[in-house]
Amino acid sequence: MTLHRRSLLKLAGATAASAGLGIGAPAIVRAATPVKMTLPWLPLGTFSYAFVANKMGFWDKRGLEVTIDRGFGSGRVCVPVDQGQYDFGILDLAVMMNCAARGLDLVALAGIWPRSPVGIFSLKEYGITKPQDLEGQTVAFDVGSGDFQLWPAFIKATGIDDKKVNKVTMDAAALIKALVEKQVSGRKFLRQHRTEPVGAGPRDQQHAV
Repeated sequence: MTLHRRSLLKLAGATAASAGLGIGAPAIVRAATPVKMTLPWLPLGTFSYAFVANKMGFWDKRGLEVTIDRGFGSGRVCVPVDQGQYDFGILDLAVMMNCAARGLDLVALAGIWPRSPVGIFSLKEYGITKPQDLEGQTVAFDVGSGDFQLWPAFIKATGIDDKKVNKVTMDAAALIKALVEKQVSGRKFLRQHRTEPVGAGPRDQQHAV
């Protein structure tokens, strides 16, 4: 709405008169600003803060109408944000840096986790309790995830021989099924809950590396 100078003076005069007579001036209702945000994956507990903020009206009180969409892996968040389909995206910082290096116009605003929640799940029977045990095993990845992007850094940090690890890629929805059916020895994953440190004793039939 555009207010010309004459209209603005009339509005100011009416407001002053109303205040003098004890009559409340009508509130100016502003439309909420629409904001679109995408998650890196399904709306799991890891991202519950976004839904809590929306449900409790934290954003609404600040004049924001936030829409939250599920994602399909951190690697698939960069392009929609860069192209303006979303205002904000949650993704792994390693992925974001790679996307920025490719020329995408992205800026990191804040870190959510002080340490990366990415890890590797394996069935207990494989006896994989440390990174070196992955040599000679088959590990599954979803190439669109932040896990896949972090693998080179994981190799460098742990000193394991990458050539001795058989890496296969598949759709994220098939990762758990492949592990349960023993098609692979381990799968990269985004940790959704606290797990026991390796070697501290299993809480279930899986080990985290």
